[in-house]
Amino acid sequence: MKVDAHRPAPRVVVAYGSTFGTTEELARQLADALAARTGRWPALADVAFDDMERIVGHDVLILGSSTWDEGELQPAWDGAIDALARSDLRGRRVAVFGCGDRAGYPDTFGDALGILRRHARAAGAEPIGAFPLHRLGYDPDLFAAYEVRSGDDLVGLIVDDETDDDARATQVAWWCDLLIREWDEAPPRERIATDETVGA
Repeated sequence: MKVDAHRPAPRVVVAYGSTFGTTEELARQLADALAARTGRWPALADVAFDDMERIVGHDVLILGSSTWDEGELQPAWDGAIDALARSDLRGRRVAVFGCGDRAGYPDTFGDALGILRRHARAAGAEPIGAFPLHRLGYDPDLFAAYEVRSGDDLVGLIVDDETDDDARATQVAWWCDLLIREWDEAPPRERIATDETVGA
């Protein structure tokens, strides 16, 4: 993977809301995969405890949530999503991920990803990390008119709770390679003044 050695490495945060630990586990898998590829650990942030002002100070925001009830965000995002929407995210790049129950909630599977992406875009962020439907092997009709669908892609990485470990590892690896390519290809933005990071 070609990386511009003269460009400062982006500061990356993986921020998530998790109730039973499934999304947190996926967030840690993403952090491990990114660190293995870049040699730099991204910050990890639980939105139930970490301040959104510190989270949005990063260059690349990788935001995660499971989908609850009728297509809602995981409860820890209830206050955090408003803080995200009020932020100035111009110059930041955002990717979204999450877990869900495709069999139990087919009508809203993955909608939380679309909600996160929509709010981040409204605050000025540039979305990255669209995941081609064909790579997941899902029926495209499952995502006919929902928040998570964008043309022939999903807006991010959605993992079915029943996905086996090998398939999940393959999806995570492919998506992390994509994210690194996309944030490396994007034009550099002016660095913000502080180097403070979540979890430092």
